[in-house]
Amino acid sequence: MDEQEYRDLADRANTHWFVVERRAHIKAVIGRLELPADARILEIGCGPGSNLGMLKTFGTVTAIEPSPVARELLRTMPGTSDVDVRVGTWPEVTELAPDESFDLIAMLDVLEHIDDDAAALRAARESLAHGGRLLLTVPAHPWMWSVHDEKLHHRRRYTRATLRAAITGAGLQLDSLGGFNSLLLPIAAAARLTARALRRTTSPGRATPGAFTNTTLGAVFRSERAVIVRGGFPTGLSLLAIAHRP
Repeated sequence: MDEQEYRDLADRANTHWFVVERRAHIKAVIGRLELPADARILEIGCGPGSNLGMLKTFGTVTAIEPSPVARELLRTMPGTSDVDVRVGTWPEVTELAPDESFDLIAMLDVLEHIDDDAAALRAARESLAHGGRLLLTVPAHPWMWSVHDEKLHHRRRYTRATLRAAITGAGLQLDSLGGFNSLLLPIAAAARLTARALRRTTSPGRATPGAFTNTTLGAVFRSERAVIVRGGFPTGLSLLAIAHRP
């Protein structure tokens, strides 16, 4: 992503309704995985580190991030001072030792940025301990492709079928796959389709909205949590998958 995108992510890490509530959703999902005590956790593509403090509540965290701007910003995030941050892109990264393995690997809105997602998932499988879990979030619905995706350097959006095929094709066993941010899907879809019809060439701003809007949207998103932790909705703006290495 562009440098400014990382700076924007850092600025809204603890204020924007989506970022805050998605982090809480993911924490709730991980809490149901029954990881080992002091689990070994890897976040691939950690960006400016907004999830690292949350991940540390479950174990020892290692992170991989190619952007020097993001690596600089993440040291300003609470709870990241002792995170082992490796430099590199995935799956080409060479800073993992051959015998390193993890109980949980998180790729949170990362897979869609990688040219060869099949290779990325195979590499993740090889870095998991046997029985270790992979947690993925990705944007859904290719028909929603817009200038927003282009600005973020996405390579693709996924359907449930294409994400399932990618995961199982990498030799991983799929445990659950569902949608989230589902209640707001009609509004988002209308906005994307309208922008396409009007041939807009700029992406809408992603700054934290005003207090009332931020609180309201956060409450709507928060109300999905009980469904998300049980596997998610049939559809949504995003997909969340959990898989394991047999």
